[in-house]
Order: sequence, then C-alpha cells, then structure tokens
Amino acid sequence: MEKPVGLDLGLIKEIAAGVREKNLLTSVGYMNRYRRSVNTVRELLQKDPPILLLGGWIGGTPIATGGIWHWWVQKDKSGGQFHEQVTHTVDLARYLAGEVVEVHAYQAKGLNRLAPEHYTVEDAMLVNLRFASGAIANLWACCSANGGGGGISLQIYATETTAHFSGWEHSVRIYRRNEDIVEIRGEGDIFRIEDEAFVKALRTGDHSLIRSDYVDGAKTAAVTLAAVKSAETGKPVEVV
Repeated sequence: MEKPVGLDLGLIKEIAAGVREKNLLTSVGYMNRYRRSVNTVRELLQKDPPILLLGGWIGGTPIATGGIWHWWVQKDKSGGQFHEQVTHTVDLARYLAGEVVEVHAYQAKGLNRLAPEHYTVEDAMLVNLRFASGAIANLWACCSANGGGGGISLQIYATETTAHFSGWEHSVRIYRRNEDIVEIRGEGDIFRIEDEAFVKALRTGDHSLIRSDYVDGAKTAAVTLAAVKSAETGKPVEVV
C-alpha cells in the first residue's frame, strides 16, 4: 500500500493489530529502504551509531492540473507536506537511527503569496526529533520555495561516519575517518526493485524480504502525526 498508511492514528493502530494477528504479508511504499546507498550506510551505522541527522524536502507550491487544485494542498486529505511527503525522510531516519520517542515542531502558515484558494497545508515546517538511542534530528518541509534551489536531502553524522544523501534517488557521499570518500548513485528503477521484492515474498512466503510492512509503516505515521500535532499546539509530543 501507499505511504503514509493513514491520517487517523487510532485506525492505523487498529489495522496494524489485525495485520499482526493474522500474520498478513504487507508492504508499504517506502522504496528508499531498498536502495544500495541506504543499506550501505545502515550497515556502517550499526557499529557507528548516528548522533545528528538533518534533512527534508524543499520545493515549490503544487499547481493546478486542468483547473483542479491537487488534493495534496488540502490538509484534511493529505495531512500536510511533512506527513505526506517528508514521511520518506522520517522513515529513513527511523531505518538508520532507530525509533523516535519525542518530537517538537514549528510551522509557518499564510506567508506563501502563490498559495491557491483551497490551500490549507503549512507553508513550511521544522521538526526536532529525539530518538530512543539519544540521537537527535532536525527535519524540514517547505512547499513555498517557488524560486527553486531546494531539493531532497538527508545528512547523517556519527563519530567516524558522515553520509550525505541527495536528490529523489538518494545518491550518497560517504565520508569515513582516515578513508577515501565513497559515492553511490541511487537506482532509477527503485519501484521495480521494491515490487520484485514483494512478488518474491508472495511466492516464497518469506516476510523478511519486505523492508517496510504495515506494522512498521504505522510507526513512521505515528512520528509524522505527532509532528503535526506538535506544530498545532506548539508543545513537544511523545510518540506513542
């Protein structure tokens, strides 16, 4: 199924419990977990845990198609940019640094002069995350940078390892103390790779081939929905 897995955390948890009880084979569209760049960095971080993560998505305002404004700009449909789009970066942060226990978010609204009439999502959001490991992160969302120069990124800093992911394909530059820089380009056909893993899991019954199932996808949704709540209240929110 697509990501994020929903807008209602109570319903998400109810479905996750049912999936777990029936041991259903499920897969959520967090395709970046299948990238060689991501898994190379993940292996390094197993022995050199992350300390600081920085990243997010910065882009322009979604435009109308055929005179109809995209559902994405309506918060009651998308949940906002952080929940619907930056969910990929949040999921990678979880995949690489472990579980998030608390978030604190700020939002900017009403400043984007090119926003359409039915635009109800935030112009921008900053979210601080605290991980169970003690690591911290600052992730951002912005759909108001219509002049360009934005993009997708995730930077990870550990004691002896630095990883800079960039672009939709999540190519990476890996810096290691006293070692040469390593560059790995992201796969362009990542959806095929993700789908093939699911088909193979169906044929063999091997659930371990799935990098993100529904239960795991629910954990990412819990983080982004907590961030939305924090942005609305201005207070830190525990991730449950």
